[in-house]
Amino acid sequence: ARPPKDTDNDGMPDEWEKARRLNPRDAADASKKMPSGYTAIEEYVNQRADRLIRRYVRQDASTSRPSRPRQQTPGSE
Repeated sequence: ARPPKDTDNDGMPDEWEKARRLNPRDAADASKKMPSGYTAIEEYVNQRADRLIRRYVRQDASTSRPSRPRQQTPGSE
């Protein structure tokens, strides 16, 4: 798969920038503070990481049973 288009090479895809009213031709937008308090690039990376984590957790949950920690009694190791 080809990476999404990033005209200004700031690490954020053009479509993502347009959806947030950023300029896909201005790399300085990456350091713009967003309403969340994060910069635009931080918001993008956090969003990507969150999606990957959710996908991983969902896949893990569908392929294995939840594990329970073993309880140890005093004197047993």
